[in-house]
Amino acid sequence: MSKSRNIADLLDSSGDVKSGALDNVPASDNASSLTTGTIPIARIADDAVVADKLANSINTDIATGVTANTTANAALPKAGGTMTGDLNLGDSVDINFGASADLKIYHNGTNDWAYINDSNTNAAAGIMIKSNILRIRDQANTETIAEFNENSDVKLYNNNNLKLATTSTGIDVTGSVTCNGLTSDEDISLGDYDKLKIGTGDDFQIWHDGTATRMSNTTGNLNIRSAYFAVSNVADNKTSIYGNPEAEARLYHNNTIRLETTSGGATVTGTLQATSFSGDGSSLTNLPAAGETAAAWCSVYWNESIYESYNVSSITDVSAGKHYVNFDTDLSNSNYAIGGTGESNDCHIYHVTGKTTSQYLVWTTNGGNNTRYDTNSSSIVFGD
Repeated sequence: MSKSRNIADLLDSSGDVKSGALDNVPASDNASSLTTGTIPIARIADDAVVADKLANSINTDIATGVTANTTANAALPKAGGTMTGDLNLGDSVDINFGASADLKIYHNGTNDWAYINDSNTNAAAGIMIKSNILRIRDQANTETIAEFNENSDVKLYNNNNLKLATTSTGIDVTGSVTCNGLTSDEDISLGDYDKLKIGTGDDFQIWHDGTATRMSNTTGNLNIRSAYFAVSNVADNKTSIYGNPEAEARLYHNNTIRLETTSGGATVTGTLQATSFSGDGSSLTNLPAAGETAAAWCSVYWNESIYESYNVSSITDVSAGKHYVNFDTDLSNSNYAIGGTGESNDCHIYHVTGKTTSQYLVWTTNGGNNTRYDTNSSSIVFGD
């Protein structure tokens, strides 16, 4: 019958079978009869160990094509190394960075979003991306979303179309800007025909057409509110219009006041001319008495040209020292008086003849010998 033997009784210190140790061993005895000790690997023949005698984990590796050598070679050392294959993680499985796993990268399988999560509570720290050029593109790599360039611009796109780019002086926007408010401490520049549009329907617009500045208001009144109001030239040294809401309003001519309102009406500096007046004039004051109003007058240069006049249309030169004065509006009759003066003390003016409702004749003569000669003169007509 089988007999249990100690392997130390069978092998010497070199692992060789002792002489006579196997004498009279029954054929039914086998290695399972060895109860203690180990068999040197050198004494096990190649390919002699069957799978049943291996650990289950080793059998699994063999079944999946992984050997001890390939497993060791594929492992990434803790000190670092180079991977030549993909790193595949399942949904919601994190890649953690930092001693406290402050930075996590993962894919959420529930909402299909990818996350980069920095849980660092240090207010002075965050995520820093370092690159000379940084581009954000779509998944298909066909459209740019944003681009950041070192020592240059930052660009933002809409549907692959550039809409906003930074410049050395500010930003450059392609298209319209819609905002709830705008505060600027620099100039806002618009090109010719570029309009500032205000109102829901762009009712109020301001623009420059290359020649003139224009304002357009298509709804309601254009109300200007100001403590004081003035219109001046570009040099701001001549006023055209001035308004004081609690006092006078003024109209200027070449920076000289010509019309100014008062509490009782208006004051005109200079001559007021009109083609017609309305009302009966009963409230007018300081008017000359009837018959004292000049019907016409004029001042004439020596060459028979008009210097200034009232109700005079032209001068008709007849000869030296003789000319007709033609009325702009005919008088009602020829029963009027004429007065005048010449430039020098010895010049006299006569109206010898030719007095009609449409003109009168003027002579300028030397007082000493009544010789006619051309000189500067003025004449005035009183009558109807």
